This record gives sequence, structure tokens and C-alpha cells, in this order.
Amino acid sequence: MDMKTFGHTGMKLSGNSAQWADYPESAVWMMLHVWDHFDYTNDVAWFQAQGWPLLKGVASFHLDKLIPDEKFNDLTLVVAPCNSPEQVPITLEWKVDMDSPTDTHRHLSHLIGLYPGYALSSYDSSIQAPPKGHTTYTKSQVLAATETSLIHRGNGTAADGDAGWEKVWRAASWAQLGNASQFYHELTYAVERNYGSNLFSLYDPLDADPIFQIDANFGFPAAVLQAYEGHLRNRFERESPPCSGGLCWANCLLVHNLTKA
Repeated sequence: MDMKTFGHTGMKLSGNSAQWADYPESAVWMMLHVWDHFDYTNDVAWFQAQGWPLLKGVASFHLDKLIPDEKFNDLTLVVAPCNSPEQVPITLEWKVDMDSPTDTHRHLSHLIGLYPGYALSSYDSSIQAPPKGHTTYTKSQVLAATETSLIHRGNGTAADGDAGWEKVWRAASWAQLGNASQFYHELTYAVERNYGSNLFSLYDPLDADPIFQIDANFGFPAAVLQAYEGHLRNRFERESPPCSGGLCWANCLLVHNLTKA
């Protein structure tokens, strides 16, 4: 971590760091966990002392990086410089069509808004739509594009990697899209290919002495919980009136069960 590089804090390592280590956007990803922790615990004291300073610091850092998009001139702001972690030094995913349909890279970082984030899975054109006069997409269009990208990224076995975490990440993403068959395929494929007899996740299953990488052991139950949460949400939508206000689904289920008790 470099402090006050070009006037703000940045991340840098030696070697090919611009390709895989220089990824300050990962801090934004981590802030999802900060908010989820507060959302789950409602620990106001913790949020004031630790959660809010983290969120504020990361937000301030990225505000320094945003510049007007002069290429499209559509009144939006873009991050510059922009790079995709562990793939290519510069990529403009989604805004400029530079992605290859044969790119089966292990990472799904451009789909973080699908899982574990919410920006794609809960897309709302009334909130996330571009300024008036520019193309507006519906939620179904956004999710269809997301599914296409997920299909093109393959099943988690490719030239650049064959780890278990990339398979369970895909499983969780398919669960978020409500595709049970693809979810089950990825989950069982990960067990078949990447888990040892002791159920430890193996980073490279073809290695003569494979190393243990815990990512998939954490990711597997997360994917299962994502599928179960989707099942509960769909069942609740069928059996109960929709929630209103700012209640999350867990709170809705709690209120629903209490009123039936």
C-alpha cells in the first residue's frame, strides 16, 4: 500500500502489479462486507467507530478518481485509470464492448453487482438509469446481459485456472439468477474436481502435491445459502403480499411469521 500517491492512497506491488495487484476497487468490494455486518447486527456503536470511517474513506478515495466521460459525453462519471484484476492492464467492461466472447477467465469481477453485490440483481431503472435522453435498460435486459456474460466465462476450468472458488462463485451467480440446473452443475463440478478426500479445497487439482486454498470452502456454503435465500424469497412472494418500505426480506419473513403465530 502506497500512502498519498498522486495525492491519495493507492495500492501497488512490484513486477506486473498493473495487471493484477493494482486493484484499488477491491476496497469497494470489501465495503459490502462492512455494510452487511452493520445491516445484520445493527451495532450502531461499531458502525460509528469503525464501519462509517471505512466507508467514508473508500468513498472519498474513489471520488478523487471519477472524471466526466468525454468519449460518450453522456453526463456520467468514469473511473480513470481503470483496470480489471488479474486479467489485462486496461479494460472498459460494459461501457465499451472490448470483451471477447471466448474469454473464459476465472474471475467474474465485472459481475460483482450480481453476486455478492446487488447492483445488477436488484437493478432498478428508476434509480440506476442514465440521465434523461440516454438509453435506459430494463431489469430483464440487464439480467439477460449478465447471464450472457456468465455463460461466456465458462464453467470455471480454463487455461488461466482451475480452482474451486471460481466454480462456487459461478454457482452462487447462477443461484442469484434463479437457474437451478446451472447452480447444481457448478456446485457438484467443484466437489468432483477441486475437493480432496478430506473436503479441503485444492487450488490446482492436477498438481502432484496440490495446495489447500480455503476460498472454495467458504464459497460453497455461501452459494448454497444464496440458493436457499432465493427459494425462500420466491416462496414468500407467492404466499404473501409484497413487502413495503425499507424492510429487507429477512425482516419481512420475521414479521410475516410473527403475525401468523
